[in-house]
Amino acid sequence: MWPTKKTMSVVTLKAQLEDGRIIEYNPEMIGEGTMKKVYFSKDREFVLCFYKADTFRLLRLQKIINEFNPTRNDKKNADYWNRLFCWPRNIIIKPKLGVMTQCH
Repeated sequence: MWPTKKTMSVVTLKAQLEDGRIIEYNPEMIGEGTMKKVYFSKDREFVLCFYKADTFRLLRLQKIINEFNPTRNDKKNADYWNRLFCWPRNIIIKPKLGVMTQCH
């Protein structure tokens, strides 16, 4: 017997971003590399990439997302770079260190 809509529930997990926002994501891993495990956000608009080991990465990630990010709205030619790069948008601090980036 197949579950009906009433009994069917979608399980999601939660991640906290550095700015305090909570993002829900699907528990099924969609990819894995030597450094990260990757998951879709609940709405599939973003991917969440969790580092397997997070030693000394936070300061580097803050520089990449803020100081060195050519896609930020306050940077010259941001629209141009947004079409070319899928740059990380936010840092994830819980449940593990990671980054969130937009899906294209």
